[in-house]
Amino acid sequence: MNRYECHFTDEVGGSKIGMSKLIIAKTPEAAAKEFSNDKTKTNNKYILVAWAGGNPKIILNEEENLIVKEKDNFKNKLELTNSILNKIVNLQEQQINEIKSVQWWMRFGIFMILVQIITAKIKLGL
Repeated sequence: MNRYECHFTDEVGGSKIGMSKLIIAKTPEAAAKEFSNDKTKTNNKYILVAWAGGNPKIILNEEENLIVKEKDNFKNKLELTNSILNKIVNLQEQQINEIKSVQWWMRFGIFMILVQIITAKIKLGL
């Protein structure tokens, strides 16, 4: 186990954001994960991890990365849901048009039957 000093930074490690913290962990990644878990509601995407005898390492904040992934997944699901709903609406419109067409043909058929009845009555002299 090593001692790591962690703090939030920008993507190039040029600035120190917030307070740094010493964390004892097996790997720099584990230290960064523990550091990000201790903080609440951060908007910082990168953590600078430094330790004795090693080069500092910039690690993507997994918590922030997870939130971005969840937003992307939600957006994709929303787009899929909207496309499915649009397909359903289009199918419903097709069904309504088919029903209107059937109704028109039924009315035309009834009209033709009435014409046949009237013609038959005229021929019979009623």
